[in-house]
Amino acid sequence: MYVDRSGRHTNFSLMIRNILLKSGLYNPIRNLYNFIFLFNTKLEVKFGDVIVRFRTPTFKIVDDVKSLLGEEEILSTFLSKLQPGDVVWDVGASYGIYSLFVGKKFSSIKVYAFEPEQKTFKLLKKNLDLNGIDNVIPINYALGDIDGAAILHTSSSANIGTHSL
Repeated sequence: MYVDRSGRHTNFSLMIRNILLKSGLYNPIRNLYNFIFLFNTKLEVKFGDVIVRFRTPTFKIVDDVKSLLGEEEILSTFLSKLQPGDVVWDVGASYGIYSLFVGKKFSSIKVYAFEPEQKTFKLLKKNLDLNGIDNVIPINYALGDIDGAAILHTSSSANIGTHSL
């Protein structure tokens, strides 16, 4: 523990993070760190009888994929309810956890994977290619409850699920 200027005790890594954020260096350094340690890395995940490989360019994505976003029970229930010939819409598909497991387990099911953020959409497509999945159709659009255009507000957080319209 260290003491900051106001006399509060603070965690050293949190203090460094705050300095980097204030200086505008946090994102470039985080990106460089991820690039150095995770360049072209892939993670294989087995869930039930399905094995899916993911490209994992950030430590946040590594954690998300390993934990299946903490949604193992939901994913298990979802997969158990699907029938051959069903159609799935994965809205906010991100890097494809649901789309990849559905696409890999059920070749007869068509999946429409909607992901509006460009970098994440590219990662989704790479993950589909990595697994040879061709029954998932990636679509680089957002879905909402009204027709029209909107601005996607991207978060600076490593949690890409915090983007919003």
